[in-house]
Amino acid sequence: MTTRRESTADAAQVQKTELKQKKKETTAAIEGLRAEINELIVKAKTASPFAADGPTNGGKTRKRRTLAGHFSKVVSVTWHSDSQRAMTSSQDGNVIIWDTFKQVKKFLVPLSSAWVMFAENSKGESNEQFMSGGLDNIMTLWKVPVSAEPGRAIKEFHGHDGYVCSGRFIDGGKMLTISGDRTIGKWDVNMKIEQGQEDMREQSFSGHDKDVTSIDLKPGSMSEFITSSADGSVLLWDLNAKKSTGAMRLAFPSGYDGATDVNKAKYQANGYGVGMSTEANGCFLYDTRCLNAVNTFDPTGGSSKASAKYSCSFSLSGRLLFVGCEDNSVEVWDTTAPDSKKPVKVFNDAFTNRVADVAVAPNGTGCAAVSWDTNGAIFSQ
Repeated sequence: MTTRRESTADAAQVQKTELKQKKKETTAAIEGLRAEINELIVKAKTASPFAADGPTNGGKTRKRRTLAGHFSKVVSVTWHSDSQRAMTSSQDGNVIIWDTFKQVKKFLVPLSSAWVMFAENSKGESNEQFMSGGLDNIMTLWKVPVSAEPGRAIKEFHGHDGYVCSGRFIDGGKMLTISGDRTIGKWDVNMKIEQGQEDMREQSFSGHDKDVTSIDLKPGSMSEFITSSADGSVLLWDLNAKKSTGAMRLAFPSGYDGATDVNKAKYQANGYGVGMSTEANGCFLYDTRCLNAVNTFDPTGGSSKASAKYSCSFSLSGRLLFVGCEDNSVEVWDTTAPDSKKPVKVFNDAFTNRVADVAVAPNGTGCAAVSWDTNGAIFSQ
């Protein structure tokens, strides 16, 4: 005869066995979810589809998001290192930091001058600072806002005699800027400034004959960089040298009297190729090892004046070149197609005014573009 104590013990044993089985099943489910999460993380960190070889990749790109919030010309866009946040500057006098995934504004920073020409964030993990400049001839260093804390100006830097149109951060609190005064300025936020000192630049570089229009650091280097100019050239520089270390110049036919501006020069990831977008001569791929063009991208085939190209940016692999144009379009070119006359993709309906700037995210998963029509857009596959 089974006693009550034995019956209770048997029930407890059954319950214990069931609990062990449930624990085993739950552990297996957790491990399955962990594997799925790790797989998603790997996919999220995988290089952009822009990096894959194949001429059709650019053709698969689509406009995915619109960044609407400015109420005057948007003149620049730059990505944060997380490839999720982007910063735009506009001549409404504001800088906006966007969450591009959610398509929402995270922060707005009112600038000292509405006549801004660029805003560029530091590329450290925290992205704590950004600089801006414009027609007031001043470069201003800003604290990036966090939570409820507003963005604030840290310091103003004087020294250029012309508008400040772009800049880049380099190591150790140092920055580079370019100007309509034809010079490149090097700045040190920690440099002691004497009272009444008018030129706060630590160093100045000169070599262009007209306005300097863009600057880009060589990938993997904090001393080598390139600058483009309205004089039709791109100069190579090293912070350890007083003069430019090389020059790449556009070739013009005899008697040519059109615009010569190189509006933007951008390094490929390999550090040798340089994309150039020009005012009246299409786009080019130059190589710093031979200082000459190795490819051209002109939809007119040289038969007529091309629309002005204001900006360019390479995909992560360097195969695709995104170009912002005066005719309101964004062109996508395959740089491996020799002397191409046709882009692999053209976005004609994304904007209603000139495309002032384009920038591919650091992880290559998207390309941001901004326009004088007050909007921005994110393109991806």
